[in-house]
Amino acid sequence: MQLGMVGLGRMGSNMTRRLIRGGHQLVVSDLSSEAVKKLAGEGASGSVSLQDLVGKLKPPRAAWVMVPAGDPTEQTVQQLTQHMQSGDVIIDGGNSYFKDDVRRAKQCQEKLLHDDRWPQRSSTTPRSCFQDASTGEGPDSANARPG
Repeated sequence: MQLGMVGLGRMGSNMTRRLIRGGHQLVVSDLSSEAVKKLAGEGASGSVSLQDLVGKLKPPRAAWVMVPAGDPTEQTVQQLTQHMQSGDVIIDGGNSYFKDDVRRAKQCQEKLLHDDRWPQRSSTTPRSCFQDASTGEGPDSANARPG
């Protein structure tokens, strides 16, 4: 599986290492170019921006966000949404307030609409591209993206 990891602090970098050891392909991004360089030296593919990260992922893309709650998460999700397409998934792995995740999921739905490749709860309910990693919640969490 290929996955983008945004945020290479203690949690994001350790998750990246474990996923690489498990045979997954990781594209990584962080404000610190040194953190990106270090994980690139351990088998990840580095990126210089969120747009670059998205560009290096094969559709349907999955980007796991491991940045501090609040404004950093808000800005990161907004930037990712600008570059992602219908069928892509953003996973909030941080400590965000769940109501913020629900709001972001609805915004993501409005921008990316839905992708007919994935099952829908109903033909009128778009599948969310945004999921809270701790709860699996989003506006349409009953339809998690197939593995």
